[in-house]
Amino acid sequence: MHTVPNGHEHPSESPSLSPVHARPGEFPVEPAAAPIRWAFIACGLLALGAVWLHRYPAGVDLPQHANIFRLWADLAHGPFEVRATYHVELFTPYLLPYLVALPLTKLFGAVVATKLLLSFTVIATPFTMSRWLRTIGAAPAFGLLGFVVAFDYSYLWGFVSCAVATPLMFAYLASFEAQGSTPDIKAIARTSLLGLLLFFSHGITFGVSVAAAGASWLARGRWVGRHRAAAHVLPLVAMAVTWLVLQKQHTSSRAISQWFDSQRAINLFSGAFMPFPDHKWALVGAAGVALFLLFARPKLAFDPARSAPLAIALLGFIALPDWIAATWLVGSRFCVFVHAFAPALLVPRMSDPLARRWSAILFSLVLAFLIVLNVRLHAFNGELDGFIQVAAAIPAGADVQTLVPETSSESAVFGASMMGQIPAWITAEHGGLIANDSAVAGYFQIPIRRNSVPLFQYYPYVIARGDYATYRGDLRHLTRSAQGSARVVKTAGDWLLLKRPAIESDDFEVVRYAQAWGELRMDRAVSGRALSVAGVEYLHGLGTHAQSFARIRFKRAAKMLLGACGVDDAAGSRGHAGFRIRDGRGHILFDSGEMSAEASAKPFSVLVGAQQELVLESYTLGRIDSAHADWVNLAVR
Repeated sequence: MHTVPNGHEHPSESPSLSPVHARPGEFPVEPAAAPIRWAFIACGLLALGAVWLHRYPAGVDLPQHANIFRLWADLAHGPFEVRATYHVELFTPYLLPYLVALPLTKLFGAVVATKLLLSFTVIATPFTMSRWLRTIGAAPAFGLLGFVVAFDYSYLWGFVSCAVATPLMFAYLASFEAQGSTPDIKAIARTSLLGLLLFFSHGITFGVSVAAAGASWLARGRWVGRHRAAAHVLPLVAMAVTWLVLQKQHTSSRAISQWFDSQRAINLFSGAFMPFPDHKWALVGAAGVALFLLFARPKLAFDPARSAPLAIALLGFIALPDWIAATWLVGSRFCVFVHAFAPALLVPRMSDPLARRWSAILFSLVLAFLIVLNVRLHAFNGELDGFIQVAAAIPAGADVQTLVPETSSESAVFGASMMGQIPAWITAEHGGLIANDSAVAGYFQIPIRRNSVPLFQYYPYVIARGDYATYRGDLRHLTRSAQGSARVVKTAGDWLLLKRPAIESDDFEVVRYAQAWGELRMDRAVSGRALSVAGVEYLHGLGTHAQSFARIRFKRAAKMLLGACGVDDAAGSRGHAGFRIRDGRGHILFDSGEMSAEASAKPFSVLVGAQQELVLESYTLGRIDSAHADWVNLAVR
């Protein structure tokens, strides 16, 4: 046995330290430094090109993450009804990428912030992977594969937190190995800090990393003598257990399902090219692996530092289902960890002159991957030319609904679902809300959470994709409301922009609204009947249902809004509701207090202010049933 500088022991047959340890006729693991350095630079430039040379990156969920970056950046000073709908939850394993993105979004916008996060990932992943490989005595040149890992399955699905966590994973494992069997307090603290950063970046990656370190430690034996090497895990386990206890209700909300099958096996080779299993791209991936193995003809080294992480990755890939704790693709995304850890087992050797150039072969394969990726991203953005044109017709700050998943969400380049969330780039860039906001879905990992308030129901613009003649009936049905169905106002390529009928009077239009039941109606009660309060009928006004928010924007300069409010007679004797009017920033200008069904309509007059927008809010102090709320005789002066 020989001891490497990190304090761990490796078998003497491993030629992983220097040419001195190589057997006769065996090619040393370390290629010449200068060519490898230039290989990393060349791949790094192509990787950054894949981020910055194309307007939009790939990633199924990435537009939604960018949208939520922007939502958080605007939350402190945004519209009142938005601030009432969302809050920030800091104790979440997605916190760090969002926390970094927050100031970047405020400075440069959400799209640039997203690309900066991706830039960190594509540069830091190969660097930290090389460092980890060097620390465990493997070939640092295999860090070139970090460029593939950076654009792997996590990137194609747009799992930005998982992508950001990948270089932290390698840094954590390298720190664990470097600290040796008897680390000092400084080394323990450094490894613990990296573990905590991992936890606040991505929970699954954190779990894999800690499990890999633990398995490596256990496989070495002599645990009592090596107990200090595992001391850094104590605060990490305490953090994870605390979070799991607090989040138990959320994380157990979906049944475990979708176990390992042939499709996931295909994903192992196609996952770096397509978000869903794809036979053709699986053949390309398998061919690349086979080509390298054919020429390099490496040996395998199974010492714990090399094999334990891969064993954990393979176990998760094969044994875990895709649905766990309300999280999808858990088992499938382990293909990234398999790709990341497998090179550590390879020990290249010289069996013929061609094998001497194993690093050149590796560089050629990674270079080809990055070139193909850039070509595909160029073609993908070509598919988005029509989207860019219809998006330009939407006013900044307008709310948008996407019906792309209900029409045609498949990309000719990246396959199924890749187009489904694309409209979220609009609100990420120009503000406003999008109907299928991930925060609305209530994902417990995301720092922006939705409060227990009604969902917004009026989105003036709708984006769909496909042939309008094919989807005409579906679009009419999906956009139908009390005002009618949306109509097509612009087409470009296979992208469609529809506009819903406005909810408006001669004096104002409704910008957005949310309510607990039914639809907001103009000049009718929420029940569809005539507006009626305490036996008095009104011809004009808004009929809603508490709890509700309705932001109205005046069509011409207004100084004052006058009118009255009360509980609609259709609510019956149990009806009750309160009414508030707020300015555009949310300050209360009028509060009726809670009113019963028998109460006469209460008049009000409020100053409009420079923003020329007001928020009409109805509320209850208890139950929300029978809370039919009417705003009547609205007039502007």
